[in-house]
Amino acid sequence: MPAPTQETSHKSRDGLVFLMLGWFFVIFGLLVWLGLLWPQAAEGRIVNGMAGAILLVVGISAILLGRYSRK
Repeated sequence: MPAPTQETSHKSRDGLVFLMLGWFFVIFGLLVWLGLLWPQAAEGRIVNGMAGAILLVVGISAILLGRYSRK
């Protein structure tokens, strides 16, 4: 098996970073949504719901980008 080139190893490493960052954002977004179960003002629920959705979208995008970069 040939040794990996510098570009290949950087691409693989960057893909791994995107995967880890993506999973962090997904877990954090789910925790924010879990916080919606406790009583709070309607405005707070709306803001937390939108923030959780944005974190999930960013996290899923980073995971997909990381999987694409590692191939």
